[in-house]
Amino acid sequence: MIKMIVFNKKKRELSLEQYRDYYENVHAPLIRSLFPTVGAYRRNYVDRERTALTERNADMARDQDEFDSITEAFFEDWEAFEAFRNKNAEPSVRKRIVADEVNFLEPSAIRRYIVVPDGDSAWG
Repeated sequence: MIKMIVFNKKKRELSLEQYRDYYENVHAPLIRSLFPTVGAYRRNYVDRERTALTERNADMARDQDEFDSITEAFFEDWEAFEAFRNKNAEPSVRKRIVADEVNFLEPSAIRRYIVVPDGDSAWG
């Protein structure tokens, strides 16, 4: 299993609600239609209010202003990921994605990482 994590920042002029609505109802369906080799495709939205419930977490919440959501995309194997990457590199596909991203994201703030999931080992 291959997992890509993407940290996204919303456009400044959008509320968190507008950002989430656009991501869920416009961008996510576009990505799903373009990339059938993506398995699970999850969007996780930062809840700053609950993150800052304690004084210690208040500083952490301020630090997290660097992003508004964390997206997880899962691929069955490297072959599926390579299919995604190759299609993503096609000029016509890139053009559609970039044209959509500028509607709700700060493109210069997007950060992508490939990670290797390790089961539930964190829970003992």
